[in-house]
Amino acid sequence: MSTTLRFVKPEHASILREYLADGAVALFFDEEIEQAKSLGYNDEDQLEDYDFGGDPDSLIEKVSSPHHHIFECMPSINE
Repeated sequence: MSTTLRFVKPEHASILREYLADGAVALFFDEEIEQAKSLGYNDEDQLEDYDFGGDPDSLIEKVSSPHHHIFECMPSINE
Protein backbone atom coordinates (compact mmCIF):
# COMPACT_ATOMS: atom_id res chain seq x y z
CA MET A 1 0.00 0.00 0.00
CA SER A 2 1.19 3.53 -0.64
CA THR A 3 0.44 6.74 1.23
CA THR A 4 0.50 10.44 0.43
CA LEU A 5 2.59 12.59 2.74
CA ARG A 6 0.73 15.75 3.79
CA PHE A 7 2.45 18.45 5.85
CA VAL A 8 -0.08 20.07 8.19
CA LYS A 9 0.09 23.85 8.35
CA PRO A 10 0.75 25.11 11.90
CA GLU A 11 -2.55 27.01 11.91
CA HIS A 12 -4.43 23.75 11.19
CA ALA A 13 -2.54 21.47 13.59
CA SER A 14 -4.54 22.19 16.75
CA ILE A 15 -7.84 21.72 14.88
CA LEU A 16 -6.78 18.34 13.48
CA ARG A 17 -5.42 17.19 16.84
CA GLU A 18 -8.82 17.95 18.36
CA TYR A 19 -10.60 15.65 15.88
CA LEU A 20 -7.99 12.93 15.47
CA ALA A 21 -7.94 11.58 19.00
CA ASP A 22 -5.97 8.47 19.80
CA GLY A 23 -7.60 5.35 18.47
CA ALA A 24 -10.33 5.05 15.88
CA VAL A 25 -12.56 7.98 14.97
CA ALA A 26 -15.49 8.49 12.60
CA LEU A 27 -15.82 12.06 11.33
CA PHE A 28 -19.28 13.31 10.41
CA PHE A 29 -19.89 16.17 7.96
CA ASP A 30 -22.87 18.26 6.88
CA GLU A 31 -26.25 16.52 6.84
CA GLU A 32 -24.76 13.31 8.25
CA ILE A 33 -24.37 15.15 11.57
CA GLU A 34 -28.12 15.71 11.71
CA GLN A 35 -28.78 12.09 10.76
CA ALA A 36 -26.59 10.85 13.65
CA LYS A 37 -28.29 13.29 16.04
CA SER A 38 -31.72 12.07 14.91
CA LEU A 39 -30.62 8.60 16.04
CA GLY A 40 -29.76 9.99 19.47
CA TYR A 41 -25.98 10.29 19.11
CA ASN A 42 -23.86 13.25 20.17
CA ASP A 43 -20.35 14.50 19.47
CA GLU A 44 -17.72 12.33 21.22
CA ASP A 45 -20.11 9.42 21.89
CA GLN A 46 -18.48 5.98 21.66
CA LEU A 47 -19.86 3.36 19.28
CA GLU A 48 -18.69 0.00 20.60
CA ASP A 49 -17.69 -2.85 18.27
CA TYR A 50 -17.73 -0.77 15.07
CA ASP A 51 -15.72 -2.48 12.29
CA PHE A 52 -15.77 0.28 9.61
CA GLY A 53 -17.83 -2.01 7.38
CA GLY A 54 -14.64 -3.88 6.48
CA ASP A 55 -12.24 -1.20 5.27
CA PRO A 56 -12.48 2.44 6.40
CA ASP A 57 -13.09 5.17 3.80
CA SER A 58 -9.77 6.78 4.67
CA LEU A 59 -6.67 5.78 6.59
CA ILE A 60 -4.80 8.45 8.53
CA GLU A 61 -1.45 7.97 10.21
CA LYS A 62 -0.76 10.57 12.88
CA VAL A 63 3.02 11.20 12.78
CA SER A 64 3.55 12.84 16.14
CA SER A 65 7.02 11.72 17.18
CA PRO A 66 10.47 11.93 15.59
CA HIS A 67 10.74 8.19 16.37
CA HIS A 68 7.57 7.28 14.44
CA HIS A 69 7.73 4.11 12.32
CA ILE A 70 7.17 6.06 9.08
CA PHE A 71 10.70 7.47 9.23
CA GLU A 72 12.09 3.94 9.01
CA CYS A 73 10.19 3.56 5.72
CA MET A 74 11.31 6.85 4.17
CA PRO A 75 14.59 6.55 2.28
CA SER A 76 16.41 9.82 1.76
CA ILE A 77 15.70 11.28 -1.68
CA ASN A 78 18.48 13.86 -1.27
CA GLU A 79 21.22 11.38 -2.18
